[in-house]
Amino acid sequence: MPPSRVVTDGLASYPRAISEVLGEAVIHEPGSCLDNPIEQDHRGIKHRYYPMLGFGTFESAKRSCAAFEEVRQYLRLRSQMAEFVSLSMRRSVFVERVQALEVVFQSA
Repeated sequence: MPPSRVVTDGLASYPRAISEVLGEAVIHEPGSCLDNPIEQDHRGIKHRYYPMLGFGTFESAKRSCAAFEEVRQYLRLRSQMAEFVSLSMRRSVFVERVQALEVVFQSA
């Protein structure tokens, strides 16, 4: 079931794409996406491909995005709800995981 409304950053191609994919009944609302975590989620990958002026091919984009997301999820410290994890503990876990990744990358 499609959503009743979609909020985007107002790019000119969105209204047509939304109406073709989701249907004419879906309302398109251009607005600020700074508060939207879904829109901000791709910020890290954008910092990687902007200096390269894009990925070049879809396959290289697919591999890069998959590897980036896997490493990002590996380094993200998870905690239980309402559990306090000190900054020093988070940092030590992060450093251990980065060192483990370095070993893997050096052996490849």
